[in-house]
Amino acid sequence: RYIFFSEHLEYYDGFWTIQRKDIRYRNITQIDLHRSMIQRIYGLGTLRMTVPGYANAIALTDLKDPERVFHQLQQCVNRATE
Repeated sequence: RYIFFSEHLEYYDGFWTIQRKDIRYRNITQIDLHRSMIQRIYGLGTLRMTVPGYANAIALTDLKDPERVFHQLQQCVNRATE
């Protein structure tokens, strides 16, 4: 689950233990959209964000309408870094 705010993205990660993480848009250095064949069939996708301080890319998996979410996130990052 994820929520866009004016200056940051809030998302929840985990299965047994849920962690809430806040990522400031200005700290996101790269955004990638990945869609496997199965995800394309079902209209899903995975966004991967590179953020300094995180060992691995942060992934929002199996998003519905991933193109829309990708562009929305890009706009938020662009506004934050202007």
